[in-house]
Amino acid sequence: MGKRILSGAILMSILGAVVLLNLVFPYGVNLIVAGLCGWAVYEMTSAMGLKRYLSVVLPGMAFGVALPLMPSVYTKGVCYLLYTLLMFGLLLFHHEQIEFVQGDSAYGMTLVIVTGLTALVWVRDLAGAHGAFYVYMTICASWVADAGAYFAGSFFGRHKLCPKLSPKKTVEGVFGGFFLNVLAMLVFGVSYNYIFYGGVLTLSYVSLVVIGLSTTVISILGDLTFSYIKRNRGIKDYGNIIPGHGGILDRFDSVIFVSPFLFFLLQLLPMIR
Repeated sequence: MGKRILSGAILMSILGAVVLLNLVFPYGVNLIVAGLCGWAVYEMTSAMGLKRYLSVVLPGMAFGVALPLMPSVYTKGVCYLLYTLLMFGLLLFHHEQIEFVQGDSAYGMTLVIVTGLTALVWVRDLAGAHGAFYVYMTICASWVADAGAYFAGSFFGRHKLCPKLSPKKTVEGVFGGFFLNVLAMLVFGVSYNYIFYGGVLTLSYVSLVVIGLSTTVISILGDLTFSYIKRNRGIKDYGNIIPGHGGILDRFDSVIFVSPFLFFLLQLLPMIR
């Protein structure tokens, strides 16, 4: 647990640095997300048993790196089209070595992963000067829910939520995630208002509460989905790049689901009015 807490603290510090970086170099967020996408695709294709087929792995990684850097809807669409055509062309070329289900799963999950992480850039672009704060809240909404569920489940967990996919998740942990996530969203929102703007912003407390509640559910869904893939592929973690957590996908699985959800929710219920 100690290693997990230390790694989590380091990740939160890095996230804070990313927010500050956005103030002087906004495109830096795009570059960081591009790096996360590329590495996450590598982890997924490796989990699917395609690691030795570089002609299949590299186009997916290239797509992951390119999408967050694209400046317009048109160029993003071109990325999706080119990747789709290239990927299925390569799968047809390797049809004797790669099963369709295996290659199709890698393709589909690559789209999910890259779109989900790239949504962080779209969330940033929603709010102008407050864009970095929106990104911070999006990632924290995912991680805090996970942390609340983890600690509440560790101390009070009695009833398993989904034992075959994630044995440590409990019903009590879900309620811990709800409580801590709502509390964190309110604290972060008020702190941002008073630290950076002296309390002059108009915060939507309804939005903050809704975000805390809804993203807890979405976070658990993302976590269980990627756990299902791991169990299906017979692996414990997607990687070991983050001590105590595993790979990028082990840490950002819930973010991949939460980011697109908040991209739409924040347009209906903005945190700052």
